[in-house]
Amino acid sequence: MVELTEEPGTVAANEQRANFLWQIQQTWNLTDIVEYNVLSNGVAFKVLSGGEWTLADMSALPHVKQIWPATAAVGHTPIQHTSGSILFNVTSAATRKGLNRRALQPDPNGVKIGIIDSGIDYLHPDLGGCFGPGCLVAYGYDFVGDAYNGMNRAKPDSDPMDECNGHGTHVAGIIASGADRFSSISALGAYRVLGCRGKTSLSVLVRAMERVAVDDMQIVNISIGSGLYYASYPDAIMAQKLAERGILVIASAGNDGDLGMGAISSPATAPGVIAVASLHSEK
Repeated sequence: MVELTEEPGTVAANEQRANFLWQIQQTWNLTDIVEYNVLSNGVAFKVLSGGEWTLADMSALPHVKQIWPATAAVGHTPIQHTSGSILFNVTSAATRKGLNRRALQPDPNGVKIGIIDSGIDYLHPDLGGCFGPGCLVAYGYDFVGDAYNGMNRAKPDSDPMDECNGHGTHVAGIIASGADRFSSISALGAYRVLGCRGKTSLSVLVRAMERVAVDDMQIVNISIGSGLYYASYPDAIMAQKLAERGILVIASAGNDGDLGMGAISSPATAPGVIAVASLHSEK
């Protein structure tokens, strides 16, 4: 992942990315190219083959601001459900008719909450029973597809259904269940970045963060983490940029407490982000 110097959303930024990609493609054979132009002016890519250019050569270019490895990130859930599991897939054809609980109705005066996770089972009646304008889950996108494991090629589509994990649906259920008592919701956004194995990559995670900004979410929950300890990872930097836009960013601190009190994973390490954790002691 490479961040360039021009401000995102400008003609100059578009030209800078195009020129940068042209320049490095004279040496490297690239694949899975992703461009960013909302929170950051940058690109992400994989190098298949190429010449003798090194990352040091790239970082020496005058328009390169920062370079990061596009490493994997994991969802902060201890359980990986399988497709059809009764733990989350309650809206299968066999069981949907048995669910008679009240669906939460969107409040036009409420807040818009984005959930970057495994998608949402929006067919569940407690979560509105539909997807799109007028539904509780009104926004969303699947950035990865079921088979994505953080390393292979993503297969995105416009349907953010939680197909095989359940964690995003769980998070959405907690948010919706508290709406009556604490606040009102105008819409939820389901931004699916986890495949069935509960893994993603930083390049995908940043794409979802940009979509959150484009969709004007006011709050975003991210139960995903990558690097420990530092706020210099790209997901932490982009989470800070969301916070600077006035978006309330809530991120899980991770599941690495056995490594010490400081073992918080990004993006929860970012300034301006609310890091959430639970504590448990057997003593």
